[in-house]
Amino acid sequence: MRRSLLSRTLVSVVALGSLASLVACSDDEPSSGGGGAVATLAPSTAPEVVPSTAAPTTAAPTTAAPTTAAPTTTVAPTTTIAAPSGGVYPGDDWATADLPADVDRAALDAAVDAAFGAPDAASRVQSIVIVQGGEITYERYHPLDGPDTVMDSFSVAKSATSAVIGLLVGDGLLDVDERAPVEQWADPADPRNAITLEHLLHMASGLEWAENYEEGSQVRQMLAAEVAWEVPASAGLEADPGTLFDYSTGTTAILVGIAIETLGGIEEFDRYVQERLLDPLGITTMEFIRDRSGRWFGGFGADATTRDFARFGLLYLNDGIWDGERILPEGWVDYSHEPSPTNEQYGAQWWMFREGAFEARGLFGQIVLVSQEHDLVVAINTTQGGDADTLLGTVYGLFTV
Repeated sequence: MRRSLLSRTLVSVVALGSLASLVACSDDEPSSGGGGAVATLAPSTAPEVVPSTAAPTTAAPTTAAPTTAAPTTTVAPTTTIAAPSGGVYPGDDWATADLPADVDRAALDAAVDAAFGAPDAASRVQSIVIVQGGEITYERYHPLDGPDTVMDSFSVAKSATSAVIGLLVGDGLLDVDERAPVEQWADPADPRNAITLEHLLHMASGLEWAENYEEGSQVRQMLAAEVAWEVPASAGLEADPGTLFDYSTGTTAILVGIAIETLGGIEEFDRYVQERLLDPLGITTMEFIRDRSGRWFGGFGADATTRDFARFGLLYLNDGIWDGERILPEGWVDYSHEPSPTNEQYGAQWWMFREGAFEARGLFGQIVLVSQEHDLVVAINTTQGGDADTLLGTVYGLFTV
């Protein structure tokens, strides 16, 4: 496993760098309704983000670590989530069930066949897992992939980072309304002192950031740094905190840096994530891509099987409850998909593109869709060039008529 994870880390970092020119000219980027495309680790067909006009900072990363002092209060939004549907949760095995009678199986199969393409297709949807009532009602894999294939998460990892922050909020160790506990912003005279944890979760910190992979870019600096989060944390402000949506993998790296320091170190963080999130859900395949210091990047690199991505979605479907145990604090799921002030389609590291649903999304079409209204989780993985969104549109239509 260690050798496999190291290999995936190196391959992923090289791949991210090589994607610069491809993604920069792609229109498959997130947006807030206008502006030019930017290179991101973002969803494949989200609306376009209006790029920042400020140039990326070239300042060397600071070596200061976030403070471990934690706020004393926690967020507790009012939850409107229905009770977990059916109380069905997977153990080591996952129960399967027939498709609902009103779902057109032939139309579903045809859509998946088209998304898979040829048996040897390089550009393809790799997998789809559909869950209703806690049971798998549909599951298929391209001939080149299978249920044990560890798939790329890309920015689906951002939603996993949000879950970890939610755990810390529930434990009273962090507060979304308080100043983000980053030591280099601690001086009240520093305008970054106004950045709250919520600003980071909403991608509205105001920090200078350009989500591209050109030589010398902040992303390239972050990928090469000993401690990745220090690169975005060292940036100055391009806007007042809370006033500008700026999609940033660096912002999520800062969130992970805060979590690691709050818990006392990398080993403590890893143990916390394992014991508080992965183990209760039975997620056994997740592989974290890390920087040179051993810290998880956070904004990408939480790779897993499609079934394990579906388990993560099922946790959110059921309001953060798993088999009768509350994992995420009450109200955190609501908070995660509540539209943020600077982008109505973005919450706390989750996207909202469809009525009655919210989504974790990653580059090329890695998707975990959650619809509490329809008791539905859809997990899809793709390679570069795979068309996940056409497939998801068909699936969602078939299950929500």
